[in-house]
Amino acid sequence: MKYLVSALGYEYFNDLKIENSQVQHFISYVLAGGFERRSILKYGFVSDADLMRFQRAVLTRILSYKTPLTQK
Repeated sequence: MKYLVSALGYEYFNDLKIENSQVQHFISYVLAGGFERRSILKYGFVSDADLMRFQRAVLTRILSYKTPLTQK
């Protein structure tokens, strides 16, 4: 998670309207959404391809993250 923040920077997340205090939570949210990270955990390295996949996952998950849950 720290690598993703350092590689992308807080500005990347701020452009998505995510506050600095919520960046770690948002990254966890994206990773928990089915993001394949087996090779990252196995080798302890995030490749450029992994970083691009993460950015695509961010774009697909950002709307559901920002949408408030409705109460029934």
